[in-house]
Amino acid sequence: MDKQAWIALVEGQIDKSPKLLNRSAGKESCCIFRVPQSLVEINEKAYQPHIVSMGPYHHGKQHLEMIQEHKWRYLSSLLARTRSHGVGFKDLFVAIEPLEQRIRECYSEIIEFDSRQLIEMMVLDGCFVIELFCMVANLVQSGVDDPIFSMAWIFPFLTRDLLKLENQIPYFVLETLFELTILYLRRENPPTLAELALHFFNYNVQRDVTTLQQYYILKGKHLLGLFRESFIPPSPQPKETTRESSHFLQLIPSAKKLHLAGIEFKPRRTNCFLDVKFGNGVLEIPPLTIDDFTSSVFLNIVAFEQCYLPLHEAHHDLCNFDGMPDQHPGRCRVFE
Repeated sequence: MDKQAWIALVEGQIDKSPKLLNRSAGKESCCIFRVPQSLVEINEKAYQPHIVSMGPYHHGKQHLEMIQEHKWRYLSSLLARTRSHGVGFKDLFVAIEPLEQRIRECYSEIIEFDSRQLIEMMVLDGCFVIELFCMVANLVQSGVDDPIFSMAWIFPFLTRDLLKLENQIPYFVLETLFELTILYLRRENPPTLAELALHFFNYNVQRDVTTLQQYYILKGKHLLGLFRESFIPPSPQPKETTRESSHFLQLIPSAKKLHLAGIEFKPRRTNCFLDVKFGNGVLEIPPLTIDDFTSSVFLNIVAFEQCYLPLHEAHHDLCNFDGMPDQHPGRCRVFE
């Protein structure tokens, strides 16, 4: 390669936009990230979808094609209700099309799909989620032989995959599609999207319905963000975070060490598992079941809190609760 060709090549690199972490990644609009490699190396399976892809990051992967094929069946089921009222696929496409730039700005990576591919993906994935939520809420009938419900192993993986940070689509996409399709369920008081979503995931966490009701008007950045918000008490008291208190949070010992030091543990009766109380040598912690679902979801919420700028600048509710500081995840294990 001669000198002029080399200079031209270098100048081309200078003008090249970054792809893996695009320029919008630092904006508030960017809310769907690749999980940092430092977290992936600890537990890769917690962050990768196992059965269904949502959005562009894992679209087209071979091991996710099985459910991908069923998305078209769910879209057909949804359109069977809306077409008689004049709402077809074209109307859904036209509704999402003006949102393309907003959609692209939600992702931390440059999305390589062209306009038609991206809009089709958003409509297909969004309608699949809405129809799935409606079926679980018994607003529409699912087929007796629908394998997504009749095969016991599918549903647990599906619910976990829908709450993985890399596997999200913007909530405003779901809202737009929901508003176009919910009117044709023939109900006087149709549920909100948040109500359907929280009802769907409540099969895994089993929270009291009266607790969930206060979150039915929530609007998250995506489903993972909505689920996170539903664990944070409404109108929380402002927190004053100092460098010293932040450092203290990073050095909370494990429960085993606290017990050896004479700290007594008691269950705390409250609707919010973040409501931890300490006084007179007694640490009161709300009971929380740690299983495949909760461990996967909480790890993804922590990843979201560490990546999303507004949360990073404020307070990390679940990150602090888990005792997982930025540089040393897992150092502080309250539940050891």
